[in-house]
Amino acid sequence: MKTEQVDVLVIGAGPAGTVAASIVNKAGYKVKIVEKMKFPRFVIGESLLPRCMEALEEAGFLDAVKAKGFQDKSGAKFVKNGVVCDYSFSDQFTKGWTWTWQVPRAEFDKTLADTVEQMGVPVSVLGNDEWDVQKIVEIIEQVINQKPSGILINGTDPGLATVINKVADAGIPVVVYDSEIPGSHPNCFVGSDWYSMGYKQGEKVVKLTGGKGKVACIGLLGQKNQEDGFRGLQDALKKFPDIEFVGKYNDAANLENAAKVTSDIISANPDIAAICGLMLASCDHEMA
Repeated sequence: MKTEQVDVLVIGAGPAGTVAASIVNKAGYKVKIVEKMKFPRFVIGESLLPRCMEALEEAGFLDAVKAKGFQDKSGAKFVKNGVVCDYSFSDQFTKGWTWTWQVPRAEFDKTLADTVEQMGVPVSVLGNDEWDVQKIVEIIEQVINQKPSGILINGTDPGLATVINKVADAGIPVVVYDSEIPGSHPNCFVGSDWYSMGYKQGEKVVKLTGGKGKVACIGLLGQKNQEDGFRGLQDALKKFPDIEFVGKYNDAANLENAAKVTSDIISANPDIAAICGLMLASCDHEMA
């Protein structure tokens, strides 16, 4: 099997991955990005903030993004119950960018990935578009053979414990993020409290719905951090007897599936009050 030596291996070719890879590459390190999905891909998150411009500038991506002619954005407007709030990015406490872009994410992400490759950072697509723990294990095992200086792994499933320990046993520093994996021994864990995230989402849903009506949730069923979030959400909703939790639904970590599942929920429950999403669909979404 072919092996490859790199200083830093970045898993994920989204904006965070490509920006990080570019900055590290400019510092003189040999970098490679591995990605599970082919670009362009459908992604939600079109509305940038001015702070994003600082990262794009440092990574050397500004010219490439400007060339795409995306819509300029100098502020934001929020409307609720007839109340309108306008925000201008030029109203600042500290100096910084006063505008940014509204972007179609599929094209934006591909632009960054193409640009970082032109800078000399290879981007390899190693996976498929569906959630498959065994496939992820196989990919990580391939990466181990490339002997990177470190590996960052999304702690999404207990089934990753063995391969995480294989990375550590190979003498490769490994950092797990998002959710701790029982039985694994990474060098470091960085993550969020998914139970609290779900609970806070439940509190927000209660506020939006007035504490009554049908509520559903979509996400990746069986994934530990997602299940922790589901549990927190349901615990928050249980305090309100007029809220009916109609169930949690699997989107298989795919945005197209999330859209279909959401449509099916609405069709089956035309009086649905809210649909929550812990991963891919809209969070705290109040239905008319």
